Amino acid sequence: MKRKTKMGILLWAAAVIICMIIIYVLPSVAGVFDRSYVAQYGSVDVTDDVDAYIVRDETVYTAPSGGTINQLAKEGQLVNGNSRIIEITGKGDSKKSGSSESILKALGKKAESAEEGVASASGYVSYYIDGSEGKLTTSRADKITEKYLDKYGDTSVKKFGTGSVAKGEPVFKIVTNGDWLVIFFVDKDQKNHYTEGSSVTMRFPDESNDVTGTVRSVTKDGSKYRVAIDSNMMFKSMLSKRKVSVSVTNASADGIVVKCSSIVKKKGQTGVIVKNKVGKLIFKPVMIKADNGEEAAVYQDLYMDSDGNFHKTMTVYDEVLKNPGKNEIKEASVLK
Repeated sequence: MKRKTKMGILLWAAAVIICMIIIYVLPSVAGVFDRSYVAQYGSVDVTDDVDAYIVRDETVYTAPSGGTINQLAKEGQLVNGNSRIIEITGKGDSKKSGSSESILKALGKKAESAEEGVASASGYVSYYIDGSEGKLTTSRADKITEKYLDKYGDTSVKKFGTGSVAKGEPVFKIVTNGDWLVIFFVDKDQKNHYTEGSSVTMRFPDESNDVTGTVRSVTKDGSKYRVAIDSNMMFKSMLSKRKVSVSVTNASADGIVVKCSSIVKKKGQTGVIVKNKVGKLIFKPVMIKADNGEEAAVYQDLYMDSDGNFHKTMTVYDEVLKNPGKNEIKEASVLK
C-alpha cells in the first residue's frame, strides 16, 4: 500500500512539473526564437474604414397630377434635359402619404413639378429620395459640419415612382452628371493620411469595383477633422445611398515589408536592427514608403534622402528584430 502511495505521489509531482514546464518554460523558449523574422518583398495599404455621407447635386420632381405611374426611364439611366421620365394615367390618390409629406417638408421649395412627366435638367435618373437633396449639395460642402450631417444626412431613403400617386408627391429626381462628394470625419492621428489634391481609392458595400477620388479638403471640425473627397465615377448604389460605410485607401506602396515595431531611431536616423550571418547586430537605415500602423513598406538596397544623399538600406531576406531593446540598438553597428 505504501509503495502504491509513494508511486502516486511521484506521478502527481511529475505531472505538476510537466505542467509548469508547459506553462512557464516553453513560451519563454519559443519567445527567444520568435524575436526576429525574415523580411520579404510585398505591399502595404493604408486604409481607413469610415462612416461617410454622399453629397450630390440633384433636383427632385413631383407629380403634376394624381394617377398611376409608368416609368419611362430606368434607375441610373443618363438622360438629356427635357426628357420624359414618367407618364401618369388614370386617377390617383387624393391625399399625399405620410412619407411624402415629411420629405416635401424637408425639401421646402427645392422641388419642381414634372409637367407631363418631363425633367428639365439632364443627368442620372433615380427614384430614391430622402428630402436632403436641397441641403446637401457640392456648393455647400465646405460649410457642412458633423453636427449638420447628423441632422440632415442620417435620413431614411425611400423609393418613389411606382404605383398610385397623389398630386404634388415626389416621383423621381435627376442627379447632375458631374463631381459628387464623399464626406467623413477622422481623428487627429488619421488626418495626416489625407493631403489636399492626393488620390484615394474607395470601396463601397456590395460594389465589385473600386472608386477613385481626389481629396478636396481636410478641415478641423471640433475635436475631429472633416475630409471631403471629389469623384465623378458612377457606381450602382451612388444614386440611392446617403450614409454609407466606406473603406478608403489613401496610400499603397510596394517594397520590403517590415513590422512597425521593428522601426527605431539611432543617431537621428530611422532604421531597423538586423542580424547578419554570424549573429552580429547591424543598424540599417530605412526610408518608409507607406505604413498602416502595423506594417511598413520601405525601399530596397538603396534610397535617396530629402537632401539628395544616397544610403544603403535593407535587402530581401534580412533577419529583422521584431522589437529591439535599448541595449540592442546601442550594440548595433551602423551599416556602411
